[in-house]
Amino acid sequence: MKKLIITCLCALIGLCVHSQTQYINPFIGTQGMGHTFPGACVPHGGVQLSPETDTIPHSVDGVYQKEVYKYCAGYQYDDTTIVGFSHTHFSGTGHSDLGDILLMPTTGKIQLNPGTKSNPTLGYRSTFRHENETASPGYYSVLLDEYQVKAELTTTERVGVHRYTYPKGEGNLILDLNHGIYNYDGKTLWSGICVESDTLVTGFRMTNGWARMNLIYFAISFSHPILRYESKDTSKRSLYGGFWRKFDVQHNFPEMEGRELKAGFVFDLSDGRSLEIKVAISAVDKEGALLNLKKETQGKNFDKVLAEAKSKWNKAVSSISVNGTEEVKELFYTSLYRTLIHPSVYMDVDGRYRGIDHSIHNAEHFTNYTIFSLWDTFRALHPLINLIDANKSKDMMESIMAHQGQSIHKALPVWSHMGNENWCMIGYHGVSLLSDAFAKGIPMDGKKALEAMVQSSNLTYYDGLGSYIEKGYVPLNENVSSASISLEYSYDDWTIYRMALMAGNAELANQYKQRAYNYQKSFLNGYARPRYKDGRWKEDFNIYETHGQGFIEGNSLNYSFFVPHDVKGMINLMGGDKAFIRRLDNLFGSSLDPSYYAHTEDVTKEGILGGYIHGNEPSHHIPYLYMWTSQPWKTSENIYKIIDKMYNTRIDGLCGNDDCGQMSAWYIFTALGFYPVCPGSDEYIFGLPQIQQAEISLKAGKKLKIQVCNQSEENKYIQAIYWNGERYTKRFISHHTLIEGGNLIYEMGNKPAETCFDKYSLPYSLSSEDNHRIIPAVQEQQVYASNLNLSSGYHIVLQDNRLENERLWLKKYLQNDFQLIENSQGKTIRLILQSSSEQKEDEYQIDIQDEVKIISPSARGIFYGIQTLRQLMITTAGQCSLPQLAIKDRPYYPWRAYMLDESRVFQGKEAVKSILDEMARLKMNIFHWHLTDDQGWRIEIKKYPKLCQIGARRDSTQLNGWKGNSFDGKVHEGYYTQKEIKEIIEYAQSLHIQIIPEIEMPGHSSAVIAAYPEFGTTKKQIKVPCSFGVQYEVLDVSSQKVIQFLHDVLDEVIALFPSPIIHIGGDEVKYDQWNASVAISNYIKKLGVANPAELQIEFTNAISEWLKGRNKHMMGWNDIMGNKIHEYNSAEDAIALKSKLAEGTIVQFWKGDLDLIEETAQKGYDIVNSYHYGTYLDYDKSRIPLAKSYAFNPIPAGMDKSLQYKILGLGCQMWGEQILTVESMNRMTFPRIAAYAEIGWVSPARKNYMEFLPALMRLVKFNKHYETGERYFYKIWALYIFLFSFGIHLNAKGRYLPEWKEYVVMQADMSSTITQVETLQSYLEQGIEAVMVKDDAILRKQATEKGMVILSQKTLEIYQQRQKVKGADVIIFARLKSDTYIRYALEENCFLERLDCNIYGSSRWLNKYLEGTLEITTQLVAANKLRIDIRNLADIPLILKPIPQTSICLNELEPIELQGSARKVIFASLSDMTLSSYDLNVEVVNLFSTETNMSYVYNIPVKGMLFSKSESGVLNCAIIPQPKTIRSNTHSKFVINEQTCIQVATNKAKTEIHFLTDRLKQAASLTPEIKQFLVPKNNIIVFKELPKNTLGKEGYRLQVTEDSIEIEANEKNGFFYAIQTLLQLLPPEIYSSTTAIERSWEVPAVFIEDTPRFAYRGMHLDVSRHFYPVSFVKKYIDLLAMQKMNYFHWHLTDDQGWRIEIKRYPFLTEKGAWRDSTAINHPSSFSQPVFEKKRYGGYYTQEQIREVVAYAAEHHVTIVPEIDIPGHMLAALTAYPSLGCIQKGYQVGTQWGIYSDVLCAGNAACYTFLKDVMQEVIELFPGPYIHIGGDECPNERWKSCEKCQSWMRKNHISDEYALQSYVIEYVGKYLKKHHKRLIGWDEILEGGIGREAVIMSWRGVKGGITAAKAGNLVIMAPNTHMYLNHYQSNMLFEPLAHGRVASLEWVYSFNPIPDVLTPEEAKKVLGIQGNVWTEYLPTYQLVEYMAYPRASAVAEIGWSQPENRNWKDYLKRLQIQFERWRYYQVNCALHYKLP
Repeated sequence: MKKLIITCLCALIGLCVHSQTQYINPFIGTQGMGHTFPGACVPHGGVQLSPETDTIPHSVDGVYQKEVYKYCAGYQYDDTTIVGFSHTHFSGTGHSDLGDILLMPTTGKIQLNPGTKSNPTLGYRSTFRHENETASPGYYSVLLDEYQVKAELTTTERVGVHRYTYPKGEGNLILDLNHGIYNYDGKTLWSGICVESDTLVTGFRMTNGWARMNLIYFAISFSHPILRYESKDTSKRSLYGGFWRKFDVQHNFPEMEGRELKAGFVFDLSDGRSLEIKVAISAVDKEGALLNLKKETQGKNFDKVLAEAKSKWNKAVSSISVNGTEEVKELFYTSLYRTLIHPSVYMDVDGRYRGIDHSIHNAEHFTNYTIFSLWDTFRALHPLINLIDANKSKDMMESIMAHQGQSIHKALPVWSHMGNENWCMIGYHGVSLLSDAFAKGIPMDGKKALEAMVQSSNLTYYDGLGSYIEKGYVPLNENVSSASISLEYSYDDWTIYRMALMAGNAELANQYKQRAYNYQKSFLNGYARPRYKDGRWKEDFNIYETHGQGFIEGNSLNYSFFVPHDVKGMINLMGGDKAFIRRLDNLFGSSLDPSYYAHTEDVTKEGILGGYIHGNEPSHHIPYLYMWTSQPWKTSENIYKIIDKMYNTRIDGLCGNDDCGQMSAWYIFTALGFYPVCPGSDEYIFGLPQIQQAEISLKAGKKLKIQVCNQSEENKYIQAIYWNGERYTKRFISHHTLIEGGNLIYEMGNKPAETCFDKYSLPYSLSSEDNHRIIPAVQEQQVYASNLNLSSGYHIVLQDNRLENERLWLKKYLQNDFQLIENSQGKTIRLILQSSSEQKEDEYQIDIQDEVKIISPSARGIFYGIQTLRQLMITTAGQCSLPQLAIKDRPYYPWRAYMLDESRVFQGKEAVKSILDEMARLKMNIFHWHLTDDQGWRIEIKKYPKLCQIGARRDSTQLNGWKGNSFDGKVHEGYYTQKEIKEIIEYAQSLHIQIIPEIEMPGHSSAVIAAYPEFGTTKKQIKVPCSFGVQYEVLDVSSQKVIQFLHDVLDEVIALFPSPIIHIGGDEVKYDQWNASVAISNYIKKLGVANPAELQIEFTNAISEWLKGRNKHMMGWNDIMGNKIHEYNSAEDAIALKSKLAEGTIVQFWKGDLDLIEETAQKGYDIVNSYHYGTYLDYDKSRIPLAKSYAFNPIPAGMDKSLQYKILGLGCQMWGEQILTVESMNRMTFPRIAAYAEIGWVSPARKNYMEFLPALMRLVKFNKHYETGERYFYKIWALYIFLFSFGIHLNAKGRYLPEWKEYVVMQADMSSTITQVETLQSYLEQGIEAVMVKDDAILRKQATEKGMVILSQKTLEIYQQRQKVKGADVIIFARLKSDTYIRYALEENCFLERLDCNIYGSSRWLNKYLEGTLEITTQLVAANKLRIDIRNLADIPLILKPIPQTSICLNELEPIELQGSARKVIFASLSDMTLSSYDLNVEVVNLFSTETNMSYVYNIPVKGMLFSKSESGVLNCAIIPQPKTIRSNTHSKFVINEQTCIQVATNKAKTEIHFLTDRLKQAASLTPEIKQFLVPKNNIIVFKELPKNTLGKEGYRLQVTEDSIEIEANEKNGFFYAIQTLLQLLPPEIYSSTTAIERSWEVPAVFIEDTPRFAYRGMHLDVSRHFYPVSFVKKYIDLLAMQKMNYFHWHLTDDQGWRIEIKRYPFLTEKGAWRDSTAINHPSSFSQPVFEKKRYGGYYTQEQIREVVAYAAEHHVTIVPEIDIPGHMLAALTAYPSLGCIQKGYQVGTQWGIYSDVLCAGNAACYTFLKDVMQEVIELFPGPYIHIGGDECPNERWKSCEKCQSWMRKNHISDEYALQSYVIEYVGKYLKKHHKRLIGWDEILEGGIGREAVIMSWRGVKGGITAAKAGNLVIMAPNTHMYLNHYQSNMLFEPLAHGRVASLEWVYSFNPIPDVLTPEEAKKVLGIQGNVWTEYLPTYQLVEYMAYPRASAVAEIGWSQPENRNWKDYLKRLQIQFERWRYYQVNCALHYKLP
């Protein structure tokens, strides 16, 4: 068998993938019942462009035409004529619509009717022959015989593209807007055509068909101009025709409308070229169609669009690669093709779409889809999409939830298309889609989804649903399909039950669980059967008949098997296993008489096997039902028969309607060998695989590989299944198992194999849910008949006094959990210690019959039995009982751990004890206590008191984890005394939990070093870090003092902890300090080890030996193995390890390649698997959801069996960075801890997630934290009233802050009034503290002195009123604990009450309550975008419903649910920016005013954000950058017109004038005459030269009056900048590429005198990471010049690509300019990199560079080229490996970040290379500066490179930093020799640099300050402000970018001159630069988006004087600049564009 597995695995490895699309035949299914179309589309595209072969109407005079059924897709293969080509089609449906926008090419006379099939020449249709017809994915072609026109079709998502090749001469095109599929008279309500130009036609049509209102707009472009055209409306004319008779509307009239509108267009095609037509559609408007046309096809011809379509199909179908017979491959890929057609995109490229409410919506963050045939596709199509394309599924789920939100019925889709619900078929299967997707990990808002599901299931007026809810079935009186509806409702309700379970809503789950059993009410004598309202069954009933028997598209014979959610229950209803098998055998073996389906279109003989109907969906799961029986092999037998008869590669190869891909999806799953019988569960049921091999691409790069061994025609039975090399005997496999990737092998044979499947591992059934199922599940269980009642009490009998601890715990549990009291008369519970050679120590048995026995060899086993007993207890109506049963149970792994990190956040012993309690319940046995780390030392060590005095305290705490950028500013401190440690250890021991302490060493030791600096490597005094993440501080392991310190600490730890294991951490040691330490270097040499990794191993081994001497084992994280698993440690630090970790070490694996686990086991070490992607509880639940937690396997897939015993178990880790409170710790821990507990205890074969979830809900009764989601209903029937007095309780801000924990509960008597003192005492003895007291001062005083609350008459009145409403009989009060005396309570308007989750009270107190509990902050995140943070400070939930307002508009108006202590972020748009404040009103849904009995409306004041009304007008002179001096005259202006002339009085202006005249000519069609002599002084623009040096090289003066514009400057630069200012004074249209019609070109009268602040004003562009064409680089320069920026920093080389041609080194561009793939995500320690795996690259030739340099010079922009050295040179090393230190193995970088490979600085050839490169660069770039990078150059390679070390010795270079400076200075000298000056990033300062170098400060301004003080020139470009590749905002829609946010306002706030510089030093600041790094900017549009408008802020900082800069003023000027950019077609970000 092993040989077979190896053979199959080898075959898997060798799976060869060719182009899968070659196997796709779109014609299959176009003949007969398939109803598919052969035309062109792209995957899930909104256009399906296909031929129509006839015009059969749906009905004539109201009579249905049966023949139309064949034409559901518009095409029938048997036809011989084509009517035309329309753009929308259904694939495979049994009812139809669409066929929109039909085009038909013709020749000769135009005919505007279609003709007939028998006589096509009567109209425009044509005959055709199949031999002249071809179809493939994305392409269709046919020769039209009548016209000899070759028609070719292809598409994009929203555009159909036609190519018609006519005979030479004139050709016609018919546009028929009346044609449609399932057409009828009057279906087209109205339509229209507009001829916009001779190459563009637009129009619309509105139809009323299956979609009640389908509105489609179109835009058609032609490659040839229209010669002439005509049109006709063939409908009966309306009585009123208006005055259109003025025109000949039928001939060459550009505006055509009508009900039956057709048009014919004539083209001159004498040039012999084909006519290419692009038809874009939109459901929104004409503009949407035009935009779709532009965005998807502009600049693309037919062949380009076709190539893209084919590429999309290749990519889509490549998600699954299969091998098999040729027929199987054709069937498989054709089926896969059909599953990728629907649902279809239904939105424009800008995100707009027409909703179900017919309003226009915007799809934010998702793609909106339509065509949801859910009765069909919920079964297999959508589960398939969940498996192979989770992202698309996510969007589809968003689409159906959007549908539900827009629906007036608030219902999910039933059968929806084109923004319409058509209500076809039955059920509400949208709930199935959501439940299945959620169960399979598709991201969605689970709470919102569940709400949508519940609403859909309670639409009482829908299809008998009201009666169903009432009776449990739909009566036949109400619906002729009642029985089938009842069955499907029952299944749908089950999916809601499962969703409620997953959401943690136990009450809702129970409600729908009961509804899920309703199917039982439709069964009689084993068959589903309809009933009447009064309960009677239909009498004249026939199980075979498909018509009139209560079923739709099926019969009782088949439909009775539709109980997919409870097959076991269905089997019982049918008589048990044997009877059920007979029923199935009879179904497949009998014969169904044709008379029984004669009336049903959808059921035909082609789709029937025996009595089984495969041709329609309700039966698709039936062959798999044998897998629930004792004869599972019959599933294979019948699948074989089905596929043999009903799936083939003929044109009629489908036995029934493909129904939007469902029939095909059935085949895909079946061919792979498994099928989703019950969507909503995560189980796939095994069947009969058809393929030989398959490979499915899953998310995160994982692969599922499938191999079928011994496959043949005869071998149709599965003999065995193997998963990752292990025998697999379950009859199902879970989705979460498959999506983790792995190898699935089927071994086939010719006979059934009874041993193939475990007879007990049946798939899920509802009725098999074990009510006695506990967590963790027991290994063996036998249930008897009844229960043992314990209500009379119990008594415990000990067989051994050693069990006293266990007796006490049992007694405590029974009393606390169930209020059971021990008494001698109660039932006996015996605890028995009983040893057995066959039993393991932790094993236990339970036997419950007349008494309870718990038996085990150990006290721990007894304790585990007690935990099982707790969960088995049944409580009903106050009675407690135990099920009578027998259990044998034992743990699977010996190590079942929970780790708590208290170093980051100290939680305290009560929190620890609560965790220990829960671990005990779940039988977890190891508490891993992480007590020390960088951020805190938490254990008292008496010999080193400062560890707690200093190391346990930090000044602040980083918020939002280690990536957060804010701190709370609060001191955090705390530690455990040794006394407290002993107390916790003793408590844990009593719970049989071992505590493993962790003392981190040698890294994560900052807290130690803060307390004792001498123990650190640097010996420097530090503080305890406030930030999280990996710190640099490490212990100096070369110091004997440190070793002694560690021994001392461990001595005290060992004395405290009895555990045989001590955890020493050992993780995340950054070697930087060790590498820099002389002492450590000497120590490494002394030890004879090679590197820091070996040093750590030696250190670790020394600790291990020391621990062994004290009988302790050492444990550490897998970093201690020495492998490189962190990006911040270099490979050299861990290369060629010789040292071996000490024997006996336990390795806790958390990070790295999973293969390292096997490697560790091979070396003999025991392993605890805590792999972070599977077990880290601090990871958000969206990253590790409960299902993923449960799917974790401590034994990695494929691990050698002989090594698996080395896996001790698992640990789940609760790291502290994210858990700043106990509440957050609990939120992250629960319920996932239960999943890990079960993994540790239960064998993998026993795990079952479907059983686990209901059991999890039963844990809620013990611990509320197990609720996995938001509760829907609250039943807290006690009444709470909270008493407050004015001014009692104020927080630091003086606001009223009720905190419920500050109150005590008091019982009150409202029934009578106390009249005497004696009664007061009596009440106190009864516990009553709040009373009514008569109006007697003495009595009241005595009551007050006794501490009682006195209730007022108003209180009584309100209580009585509330009591009538709520029926409460007890009232409970609360008062502040801090009260020293009791006030008169509850006076008027001083009242709050909580009932359920509602609060009642007077308006005054409701307002006070909200002021105290709602913390609201606002932040402007864009110009008119407001971020509103709302936090609920109390523990009572609040539901806020925003009320729409005019001045402030919330982006969402759905109710906001705020749980206790929860926070919600919402966004709002401000429509009026001039208001000083805004009133945001919200209705607090669960707060009720006692005055109005209505929900309370609360006003949230929001302060005004921008400017007042007086400031709000936009200046006429909106110039950016702001000039130095500007004075304007608002009453005067100069107008440029045809008479304007230009006088040039200086030669220096001649070359600049064209920048003005070119703009005037292009935008205004004005060509002013240019004169050099004196001209009249009016209507003139004059250019004059200023006296020398008046305003410098770049300064200018501009004066505008009514008569003239005068421009004066000293140099060309000044004239150029003056023109830029003048252009900005003109209307924004001056920047348009087209002429602005009827625009007055006015310039406001103004005087401007202007000079720049800085000489260097630059922008940077990285073209290495992504390459951009020359055309864009020129546009980039244009934009710089527009804003008076004068330097362009061109980053031409980097690790990821070399972009400049160097002729002496051709390989730099031949090899170095190209990379194999590109990273497209943010890789981190939490996420693996994702790549776009295609070759990428490009470079600029020297000719192109000269062209760009000349272009920039013309625009007065100097280019600074950057050749990055000596780091960031991987591209160069790939081209010339000899330039590197290791001289081999280089590849151009595919990831972002820093690479360790750099130029070899000890290789003389490198210096030659640098000179040669620089020489060519110098020749290309005439500017004064060359940028040499110098940044981010790791020196690890140099340290280990003999050449480099030799070079350093030879040249007396002290260290590697100095070596870098040597390289930089070498190049600098060479540049200086050639009259160039070096610029470098600020790293070049680190090894010392000469004053000639210019420093570009990027790591903040610190480098710039250092350089300026040293006398170097500085350019400020700090990453804090000037990195424009950082996010623009924290809005969700932002494209992927670098981590931090640099908003426009933040950029604008930057000051390039730091305050610390003296005036002389400040002069060294040459200027400023904005940087655009392009790692995540693959397109130039994204570059523009990231750069603008922020680059304009950089421009203003660089040009304008500080006193002239003003944020509000800039923001106003920016509004006009937005318009300029719009006309200049700049894709700028619009965050700050005001409405």
